[in-house]
This record gives sequence, C-alpha cells and structure tokens, in this order.
Amino acid sequence: MHEMMNYGNWQNFADITDKQKMLMGIGMGVWIVAWFAAGIAIDVFISRLMTEIAVQKGYADCRKKIFWINFFLPVFGWIYVMALPEKKPA
Repeated sequence: MHEMMNYGNWQNFADITDKQKMLMGIGMGVWIVAWFAAGIAIDVFISRLMTEIAVQKGYADCRKKIFWINFFLPVFGWIYVMALPEKKPA
C-alpha cells in the first residue's frame, strides 16, 4: 500500500496550526532578506573593486560614474572597465 511520508511531526500541511504556518512564513522572509542583503553586499564589493581598477588605469576623475555603472549594470560595467585604455601620464 501507499505509505504517507512523514515530515517531522506533521502528516500533511493540513495538520499544521496557523501559528506554525505564520512562523514558517517569517522564517522564509528572513531568508529572502538575508539573500538580498548578501547580494547587495557582494555587488558593492565588486563595484568598489572595479572602481579601484579604473583608478589604477588613470580614471580617478570618474570614480562615482564607474561605481554606479558597475553597481546597476554589473556585467556591462566589468566590460567597460576592462575596455578602458591606460591613460598616459601628463
């Protein structure tokens, strides 16, 4: 015969109380916020790194523009920074 899978103490979703459903929803919300924050932190880190690479190439006057391009359009910003030629010293 078909056996019902046992997930912890609940036989199926109908056995879960409203309080347990609410707590599961809050837990999922915390994970979503944590992943979103981690993504933003990684994006900021990479944007700052690419800005420093552009500064080393001689584009210190364009710091803010290069940071925001890399923050909002990461892949295009990386290509942009890689394609920047070295500025010759004046």
